[in-house]
Amino acid sequence: MMAALTAVVLGAVAANVGPPTPNYAFAHGKWWNGSGYEARAVYTVEGVIRWKRPAYIDQTFDLHDGFVIPPLTEGHNHWVEPSKIDD
Repeated sequence: MMAALTAVVLGAVAANVGPPTPNYAFAHGKWWNGSGYEARAVYTVEGVIRWKRPAYIDQTFDLHDGFVIPPLTEGHNHWVEPSKIDD
C-alpha cells in the first residue's frame, strides 16, 4: 500500500501538477479583429485567448468599452544594448 501511495505522489510531482488556470471573461471591450474594432466579450481558457465562451467562467473583467489589441507578437525588446547607450 505504501509503495502505491509513494508512486502516485512521485508521479504527481514529476508531472508538475498544479492548480487549474482560471477561466476569465473580458466583457464590454472593442477588440481589434484585423480590419476594425468589434464590440464583444473575449475569454481566456487555460491561459489562451478564446472567442468562444467556455462552459464556466471564474471571473469577469469589465473593460468599460475600451479598445483592445490582442498580442500580435512576442513582447521583448533590445533597447538597453551597450552599443546603443551614449558614453
